[in-house]
Amino acid sequence: GWLIVLFLIDKLIHINSGRKSLIEDWGADNLNLVDFLSPTSLALLEKTIDRGTFLGNDLAVAFLKEALDSGEASSFIKDKNLLTKTEKGVDEYLKSHVKGEIKTLEEVKRVLEGWVYEAALAAKSDGVIYIEPKYLFLKLKLGVNEEGALKFLGGLGII
Repeated sequence: GWLIVLFLIDKLIHINSGRKSLIEDWGADNLNLVDFLSPTSLALLEKTIDRGTFLGNDLAVAFLKEALDSGEASSFIKDKNLLTKTEKGVDEYLKSHVKGEIKTLEEVKRVLEGWVYEAALAAKSDGVIYIEPKYLFLKLKLGVNEEGALKFLGGLGII
């Protein structure tokens, strides 16, 4: 009985942890960046991939939409006015913007690899153990591959 209780306590303590630590495991052979993502970051990126591949949305805008929908955006956009402006702007952009060409999963993965790698370097330099959504947000511009989305995000004052 006690063993099960200890196991559950350990799971609760590590519920929002990645599989590997940027501090302890970075630099090992055959790095898989997914292992360094927090569960929240991984969930946001999975939804971003779906939106980017199947709906043809720009990845940066898709990431922001998912972060806003999940409530996670408030953890990295602290200014309430900017958060409101971003939410309205993303919704208007998605309504008015003609969907881009639907990207292949390989194209999306290539963009995301560079984006997540840059986020990992930023998190590691801050001494953070896992790649949290705010580091994906900080490196958001690396995921922008449409000129219109880049202008949109710049107009919001995000990048």
